[in-house]
Amino acid sequence: MSSIRFHQTCAAAAGAGAVAAGVGWASTARRLHHRTRELRHARRDPATGLLTRAGWEITAPALLRRTDLCGMVDLDEFKHVNDTFGHSTGDRVLRAIATRLRAALPADALLARLGGDEFVFLAKLPVETLASAADTLLDGLTARLRIRGHAMHIGASIGLAVLTDLPTAQLREAVAAADDAMYDAKVFRTGWCRYDPDLHSTPPVRPVRSPSAPCVDDHGSVQVGTAP
Repeated sequence: MSSIRFHQTCAAAAGAGAVAAGVGWASTARRLHHRTRELRHARRDPATGLLTRAGWEITAPALLRRTDLCGMVDLDEFKHVNDTFGHSTGDRVLRAIATRLRAALPADALLARLGGDEFVFLAKLPVETLASAADTLLDGLTARLRIRGHAMHIGASIGLAVLTDLPTAQLREAVAAADDAMYDAKVFRTGWCRYDPDLHSTPPVRPVRSPSAPCVDDHGSVQVGTAP
């Protein structure tokens, strides 16, 4: 074979290889895009088994009239876990938190992970027992975790909106009210806080503690060590 023909053959092979590689990357990109779109519209979160935002928006409206309470939960400094130990460990933490939420709430409560480290729920709980239920929930969520040999204390901020405190019991308003209360709990490091329409009509400027909007003491943020 002449050198010219040899180089032509090599060039053709290299070109074919480049085309094949390009087709392979394109196929992979299409699969990833398809998977991302599937997850965006999925009704179940693969990390926790809870409803996704899409699943929540489909399921929650019908249940709203049979519940008393909407709650929002946000984990404090969860990004530190992902940054320090990786997303695989972060997913394990999320699964543990989901399990604790299920255990602390009534069996017929509706739970969802809205994204990141944010959870939402609807539950039927008497107002008279709300404070003790909130304490139990917060204690359960912030109890020490052991993940892959590491002892972790994950802080949490919880906002609670009693539906009878709202002008209209609409899902969007209930979630927004619970989110406002959760924001107070996070900013003022109070653990949990109940929504009050008078106190939360404007952005918070100081910690508020009153019978109508009770808050409890801070349960801390992420503290990581090595399990014995």
